[in-house]
Amino acid sequence: MATKKSLELFINAFSVFNKDRYSATPAEAALFDGLVEADLQISAITEDEGTGVISANVVSTTKNFRGDAQSWTRATLQNQKILPYTVKTLDGVTDQASFLDAITHIEEAGVYQVAVPELSNATALLVVHAPIAGGTPTGQIESATQAAVLASIKAAIIYDFDDSVTTTTSGNTYVFADNYIKDAVYHAPVGVAYLDIPATDYGHLDATAYQATM
Repeated sequence: MATKKSLELFINAFSVFNKDRYSATPAEAALFDGLVEADLQISAITEDEGTGVISANVVSTTKNFRGDAQSWTRATLQNQKILPYTVKTLDGVTDQASFLDAITHIEEAGVYQVAVPELSNATALLVVHAPIAGGTPTGQIESATQAAVLASIKAAIIYDFDDSVTTTTSGNTYVFADNYIKDAVYHAPVGVAYLDIPATDYGHLDATAYQATM
């Protein structure tokens, strides 16, 4: 599905910002027209561990400009222009435990933004994937699950992660990141339908009506 590189998100921001910055001097503003990956040399990339902000030096030998300490905050995956997803509302979810239970009962594989009305309309990204093949060694299930989730994302994403994408585990999510995109993703195998029986008081179990069926 991917048709663009995640780097293009930065190039777009860099171009738009600087064309506006130098708009009073058309010759300088024109340097940022039609920028492509081949025009830029991005080096000394660092991340602020507290804020997550990325900083780098950006040079162009074809356009003749240099910018040290250029910085940006990475895009998230909860953006339809980056990763098309299906919006799904989870009713009756009131805490983390009921959320984790609810996502195991979604019956169709796909990439979802799940909304939880009863938790202040919080949203999260969720990948529902095919179950891991039976017989997968226990020690390999985690890596197989990560691979399945990332494959589902890559099948739908428009701005693909670069080759240095990393995957880390954080609680019940995987965090996927490169220098231009970062987000946490919940995951669950395809679930099965279940009957949700409401809270019920069945009264005394020695009632005649119950005994008649025994």
